[in-house]
Amino acid sequence: MARRVSVTFDKKDSTSCLRVRLRGVTGRLKASSATPAGFELRKDAKSSMALPVSLQQVGFDPQDPAAILLKFKDPLTPPVCLYYGTDHEAQGNIMDEKDMSLPAFGPIKVRSSR
Repeated sequence: MARRVSVTFDKKDSTSCLRVRLRGVTGRLKASSATPAGFELRKDAKSSMALPVSLQQVGFDPQDPAAILLKFKDPLTPPVCLYYGTDHEAQGNIMDEKDMSLPAFGPIKVRSSR
Protein backbone atom coordinates (compact mmCIF):
# COMPACT_ATOMS: atom_id res chain seq x y z
CA MET A 1 0.00 0.00 0.00
CA ALA A 2 1.00 3.64 0.26
CA ARG A 3 4.64 4.29 1.00
CA ARG A 4 4.75 8.03 0.41
CA VAL A 5 2.35 10.62 1.68
CA SER A 6 2.17 14.27 0.61
CA VAL A 7 -0.01 16.86 2.30
CA THR A 8 -1.07 20.24 0.97
CA PHE A 9 -2.82 22.98 2.97
CA ASP A 10 -5.51 25.23 1.55
CA LYS A 11 -7.51 27.94 3.27
CA LYS A 12 -10.66 29.38 1.72
CA ASP A 13 -12.43 32.02 3.76
CA SER A 14 -12.73 30.50 7.24
CA THR A 15 -12.42 26.88 6.06
CA SER A 16 -9.14 25.01 6.30
CA CYS A 17 -8.57 21.95 4.16
CA LEU A 18 -5.79 19.37 3.95
CA ARG A 19 -5.35 17.23 0.86
CA VAL A 20 -3.55 13.98 1.66
CA ARG A 21 -2.18 12.21 -1.43
CA LEU A 22 -0.79 8.69 -1.29
CA ARG A 23 1.50 6.71 -3.58
CA GLY A 24 1.23 2.96 -4.02
CA VAL A 25 -2.57 2.85 -4.10
CA THR A 26 -4.30 0.17 -6.19
CA GLY A 27 -7.54 1.54 -7.63
CA ARG A 28 -9.47 4.00 -5.47
CA LEU A 29 -9.22 4.60 -1.76
CA LYS A 30 -12.24 3.62 0.34
CA ALA A 31 -13.33 3.30 3.97
CA SER A 32 -14.41 0.09 5.66
CA SER A 33 -17.28 2.02 7.30
CA ALA A 34 -19.40 4.97 6.24
CA THR A 35 -16.92 7.68 7.23
CA PRO A 36 -13.13 7.59 6.79
CA ALA A 37 -11.44 7.95 10.18
CA GLY A 38 -8.10 7.88 11.97
CA PHE A 39 -6.57 11.34 11.42
CA GLU A 40 -5.15 13.57 14.12
CA LEU A 41 -3.33 16.92 14.21
CA ARG A 42 -0.69 17.83 16.77
CA LYS A 43 1.20 21.06 17.39
CA ASP A 44 4.56 19.49 16.57
CA ALA A 45 6.38 16.15 16.35
CA LYS A 46 7.31 16.22 20.05
CA SER A 47 3.73 16.65 21.27
CA SER A 48 1.62 13.66 22.26
CA MET A 49 -1.58 15.70 22.60
CA ALA A 50 -4.03 16.20 19.74
CA LEU A 51 -4.88 19.76 18.79
CA PRO A 52 -8.41 20.83 19.76
CA VAL A 53 -9.67 21.15 16.17
CA SER A 54 -12.75 19.44 14.79
CA LEU A 55 -12.99 17.75 11.44
CA GLN A 56 -16.04 18.94 9.54
CA GLN A 57 -15.71 16.40 6.74
CA VAL A 58 -13.39 13.60 5.65
CA GLY A 59 -13.85 12.37 2.13
CA PHE A 60 -12.20 11.04 -0.96
CA ASP A 61 -11.22 13.32 -3.83
CA PRO A 62 -13.52 12.46 -6.77
CA GLN A 63 -10.84 13.71 -9.20
CA ASP A 64 -7.95 11.73 -7.68
CA PRO A 65 -8.40 8.09 -6.57
CA ALA A 66 -5.37 8.30 -4.25
CA ALA A 67 -6.31 11.46 -2.32
CA ILE A 68 -8.24 12.19 0.87
CA LEU A 69 -9.70 15.60 1.72
CA LEU A 70 -9.85 16.74 5.34
CA LYS A 71 -12.01 19.82 5.99
CA PHE A 72 -11.88 21.44 9.41
CA LYS A 73 -14.54 23.40 11.30
CA ASP A 74 -11.87 25.43 13.05
CA PRO A 75 -9.22 27.48 11.23
CA LEU A 76 -5.79 25.85 11.19
CA THR A 77 -2.62 27.78 11.77
CA PRO A 78 0.31 25.85 10.30
CA PRO A 79 2.80 24.56 11.00
CA VAL A 80 1.09 21.50 12.47
CA CYS A 81 1.80 17.77 12.24
CA LEU A 82 -0.60 15.26 10.71
CA TYR A 83 -0.86 11.67 11.96
CA TYR A 84 -2.95 8.69 10.87
CA GLY A 85 -3.65 5.61 12.99
CA THR A 86 -2.08 6.87 16.21
CA ASP A 87 -2.87 5.49 19.64
CA HIS A 88 -5.40 8.32 20.11
CA GLU A 89 -7.11 7.72 16.73
CA ALA A 90 -6.43 4.04 16.23
CA GLN A 91 -9.70 3.37 14.41
CA GLY A 92 -8.13 4.07 11.00
CA ASN A 93 -10.34 2.45 8.38
CA ILE A 94 -8.95 3.49 5.00
CA MET A 95 -7.87 0.96 2.38
CA ASP A 96 -7.50 0.60 -1.37
CA GLU A 97 -9.47 -1.62 -3.76
CA LYS A 98 -7.24 -4.60 -2.95
CA ASP A 99 -8.23 -4.15 0.72
CA MET A 100 -4.68 -3.10 1.63
CA SER A 101 -5.00 -0.92 4.73
CA LEU A 102 -3.40 2.48 4.90
CA PRO A 103 -0.50 2.07 7.35
CA ALA A 104 -0.14 4.39 10.31
CA PHE A 105 1.99 7.44 9.59
CA GLY A 106 3.20 10.68 11.06
CA PRO A 107 4.38 13.11 11.88
CA ILE A 108 4.02 14.87 8.55
CA LYS A 109 4.66 18.58 8.92
CA VAL A 110 2.01 20.75 7.30
CA ARG A 111 3.12 24.23 6.37
CA SER A 112 1.24 27.23 5.02
CA SER A 113 0.90 27.44 1.27
CA ARG A 114 2.52 30.56 -0.11
